[in-house]
Amino acid sequence: MSDVIAECRGVHTGMRGYRVVPARRCHLREVLPRLRKTDASEMEQASGRAAQAAAARAFALSPVRWAMLHDGRCIALGGARPYAQFPGVAAVWLYGTPALDRAGRALARLAPLFAARLRAVWPVLVNVLSPAQLAAYPAMERWLARCGLFLAPVRPVGAEGALMHPCMTGGVTPCAEILGGPSWARLCRRA
Repeated sequence: MSDVIAECRGVHTGMRGYRVVPARRCHLREVLPRLRKTDASEMEQASGRAAQAAAARAFALSPVRWAMLHDGRCIALGGARPYAQFPGVAAVWLYGTPALDRAGRALARLAPLFAARLRAVWPVLVNVLSPAQLAAYPAMERWLARCGLFLAPVRPVGAEGALMHPCMTGGVTPCAEILGGPSWARLCRRA
């Protein structure tokens, strides 16, 4: 397949059959009805929109997006969407189906590559992580660190002031500017 961006061909059973390709609308249609509950809940809390609407919006506004396939079936989508009001800043996102839970090794291997590609375009990557998501996936903090994103303490963000961990790259100064005060709440409402 000529559009394969990355592939896991490891000898370990847990890494075979994973491919990353440019995401298309057919991938979005495949993932939306099967979103993981934790992803759906987090999107609803952060955006104030229904999860499928928030996921479709992130997809539509992102010039860079990928689909993770396992044995030909789309199990996750990821990408980044820039913020016009903050040059060099993009909201990075990843959501998937329950099958993503079994892709830990492949995701751990592939994700840092894609995070580096995103940081080459946008030095500062931001998003939020719900405490429930972190509790459901305790290894997520280590995975985010491997991708160059670090968690901030919980704070109210989003349309309804939901308690979330902001996560970011890019150093203290730009992150403090984004996270300091009402700017962050506006970003989360628009994401």
